[in-house]
Amino acid sequence: MRLVHQRPYPSCRITREPIVDLESGAAIAEEILCREDPFPDDASAWRSFYRRLFACDLETANGAAMAFNLDTRHVLDPEIWQGTERFLGERDARRWVIEWTEHDSGDHLQAAKKLRSLHRRTGVGISIDDVGAGFDGHARLSAMSRAQWVKIDGGLFQAARMDGPSRAMVQGICDMAKDIGARSVIEWIETEEDLELARNLAADCGQGYLFTFAAAKMMGLRNRASRV
Repeated sequence: MRLVHQRPYPSCRITREPIVDLESGAAIAEEILCREDPFPDDASAWRSFYRRLFACDLETANGAAMAFNLDTRHVLDPEIWQGTERFLGERDARRWVIEWTEHDSGDHLQAAKKLRSLHRRTGVGISIDDVGAGFDGHARLSAMSRAQWVKIDGGLFQAARMDGPSRAMVQGICDMAKDIGARSVIEWIETEEDLELARNLAADCGQGYLFTFAAAKMMGLRNRASRV
């Protein structure tokens, strides 16, 4: 597993978190997360962030996919969308994933139409983020009709530790993902107990502190060894 922090991209503050196959333990994807300070809070700031992100030398490694986030506003923003198309057109888009994230405004149906078209034209994967967090996740999943990844909200999974109905909801989303041919990803896996629960709920993949810490520790050991 590998975690790349902000340092390689001085013009753009991001982190990359591993997404791990729960059966094999292999990191099969990485998610790029915005760590700008202050965090972008309007259209202009987000356009600036994506211009800088798409200018970074971002490449996948070891056969892993790479994911970046767009919410409905970003998909419908002409500048951000054109940057997305140009960025993917310069790479093997089949090794990239767009995570369609939660936001309470915008036309989900129009955004889904654009994402479906981009998937057909380029092969980029589409992931529906925050499913289970509320109506928005299910609305995006329904609008998309077919996604390659379904990410289960970390708050719902944390509730499933102690709450039977929440556990049943997580199990239902995992089953639904399999029915539509998508991989399910459980977020916020923080402990070995969380990992066991995620496996018992038949999730395909996981993401969270447990894997991020292991990746960061491994990187630290490699860096130490290279200085010897």
